[in-house]
Amino acid sequence: MNKYFCLLGLAATLVVMHWSNMASADARADCLDAPDPATRVAACEIVLAENGLSARNAATAYYNLGNAHAAIANLEGALEAFNEAVRINPTVRDFFYNRGDVLARLGQTEAALADLHEAAIIDPEDPRSLNNIGFLYAQSGDLDRAFRMFTRSIDLDPDYPNPYHNRGKLLRGVGNLDAAMPDLDRAVTLNPNNASYLMERGMAFGQSGDAARAI
Repeated sequence: MNKYFCLLGLAATLVVMHWSNMASADARADCLDAPDPATRVAACEIVLAENGLSARNAATAYYNLGNAHAAIANLEGALEAFNEAVRINPTVRDFFYNRGDVLARLGQTEAALADLHEAAIIDPEDPRSLNNIGFLYAQSGDLDRAFRMFTRSIDLDPDYPNPYHNRGKLLRGVGNLDAAMPDLDRAVTLNPNNASYLMERGMAFGQSGDAARAI
């Protein structure tokens, strides 16, 4: 994927499982949060093979399986797992959010937008979905919609840096440096160690003729 703008990746929120005693304790724990993604994949597959697994727990296990596959760049495996999570329980924001992220990385923009819009409907107070919707609109050249999505994301959380960076980059790209610089400054202020933010602000300084500050 062309990361011209900053796309926030998979949601990190863990969906807690409420198990019976059917799956082993080790498999349950590893499916939830094993540091090694391959271990998580194996553990979630063990859990999903158990008889009598509740729909709630199955959806959660598929979600965690999808996250583990995505962590090792097995996007097709991640998509298959997220599809199952959504099919079983289509009410969880992060199921749609993470599937939208994978679809975007697979280049399936329309399907990704549909999932991100659904995530925003389920949780209209979460700025991340709107930021990622704006990212996809910007990537497809619909800059007006992208600008609106980044602005709405900022309105929801003024301390979330990604949409400032994205809106500033968009504004710089159309030559509006006066409007771009405050957004880029804000992104760097909120996250001064982000290389993409610093790079973008340096490019804006260079575009404005301030070579010393760009360097």
